[in-house]
Amino acid sequence: MKKHKVTFFVLSHTGALIRHATFSKFFLTIISVFVITCVTALGIVSYDNYKLKKNLETAELLKSKLYKQQEIITDQSKQIQNFAYELNGLKSKIVDLDTIKNKVCVAANKVVKPDQNKSLLLGMGGSSIPENLKLESGGIQRNLIREMYDQVAGLKFASDQGKVVYQSLLKTIEKNIQNQIQKQNNILSSTPSILPLKGEITSKFGFRKSPFTEIGELHSGLDISTASGTPIKAPARGIVTFAGPKGLFGNLIIIDHGHGIVTRYAHLNKYSKKIGDAVERGEVIGEVGNTGQSTGPHLHYEVHLHGVPVNPEKYIN
Repeated sequence: MKKHKVTFFVLSHTGALIRHATFSKFFLTIISVFVITCVTALGIVSYDNYKLKKNLETAELLKSKLYKQQEIITDQSKQIQNFAYELNGLKSKIVDLDTIKNKVCVAANKVVKPDQNKSLLLGMGGSSIPENLKLESGGIQRNLIREMYDQVAGLKFASDQGKVVYQSLLKTIEKNIQNQIQKQNNILSSTPSILPLKGEITSKFGFRKSPFTEIGELHSGLDISTASGTPIKAPARGIVTFAGPKGLFGNLIIIDHGHGIVTRYAHLNKYSKKIGDAVERGEVIGEVGNTGQSTGPHLHYEVHLHGVPVNPEKYIN
């Protein structure tokens, strides 16, 4: 069998033969296969090295991301724990607020609706917070977040309830204050704090000798001497309960000012009010006269407290 050979010629730039080499076709085939195999193996190794380098870069990137995620988780866990402690602090403040609410109710004379006496702590609860929160334990964090969510809901409920309670208490207290002010104003306006007229006090409240019998007696009012016909003014608001002649008092007017206070005006020339009339402080109720047992024109003025004569001067400002 004839063997095929291949000859290679090497020529110079002038075309002259420098050298030549002859190889069999089988040898060339073997060399070609070897070269292709080496090139292929080199390519595969290079590709594997390239992939390995990329995988290493990806691994480093993932490692960096993982580290950052761990830092974020650590920071979030600390924030969650701090927030949990703050929630516990708010719960403590709600407890203090509930105590203050009870004291306010007492200060408001317990004039509150039944539902206002309920505790502000309804809907609040939860266990204590772990001292050392395990960052790797997702279950603990989830439970803690769920617990904090429940506590936030409880705090919101307590806050809303407290707002309603305190608004109602404020209205109650304001109403009580207004009632007290009104009551005080009524007492002040019903207190005979001025004299019914200007004049000379000729006989004060207390024991004296009677100008008619020379016997010691209790003079139960003030005698104010002035000209006959001088207007007499009511020293406070009240209701006329008597207007007419009354024995030794002559013409008499009696005014009930409420709160156990009654005033009397005796020896009048005439009176301008009748039983049942309402009078205000400064309003004219009659005129000075000399009726009844009297030594001359004057007003006999008395103040009674719960039926007992008292010194009218004690009420004058």
